[in-house]
Amino acid sequence: MKNADLPAPAIQRHWWVNQNQTFRQEIDGGYQWSPKRKANNHRNAFYEFMREVAPGDIVFSFKDTLIQAVGVAADFCFEAPKPTEFGATGSNWNRVGWKVPVHWTHVDRAEHLVASHCKSWRECANAYERLDGENGLMLTPTIDHLFDRGFISFENNGELLISPVADLVSLDKMQPRHTVFINPLHAGKVQYAPHYF
Repeated sequence: MKNADLPAPAIQRHWWVNQNQTFRQEIDGGYQWSPKRKANNHRNAFYEFMREVAPGDIVFSFKDTLIQAVGVAADFCFEAPKPTEFGATGSNWNRVGWKVPVHWTHVDRAEHLVASHCKSWRECANAYERLDGENGLMLTPTIDHLFDRGFISFENNGELLISPVADLVSLDKMQPRHTVFINPLHAGKVQYAPHYF
């Protein structure tokens, strides 16, 4: 059974993640990662908390004294090797740690975000597709409105697409061309990517 097949807890929890050293890699990669233990092989309570993250939990990414991104956990934690994109960063960290897939947005206030489905509920074949974290994006309400109605979409690389039927004057007033970007879609999310145009 895959972790995503397990029911999510009834309570949505909130997590604070310090990502000063690996912010760019984790945000661009759509995950959070931590070693299992400290360099001296002792347990670290913060690393252990990774095992408690569940799908739907809100994750605040802290870097350079600010919350830089807000995300939603897409799955439960699992054991994974230290990401190669970290390079020499954390050279004293264990080579195996904890990883949680996260859908990140650069809006830093969760109350300004809406959970939007890539593939609409009516188009989903079953409950699994409707509730799969890969079938979701965190968007601001205006962008959610445009996305949900097919006026905008996204390339697999995260680039904004504008429908030929969208009213460009209205779009210019909402400024999605200047404010919208998402991280490149990974394989799990691409399967749900809408094909509006």
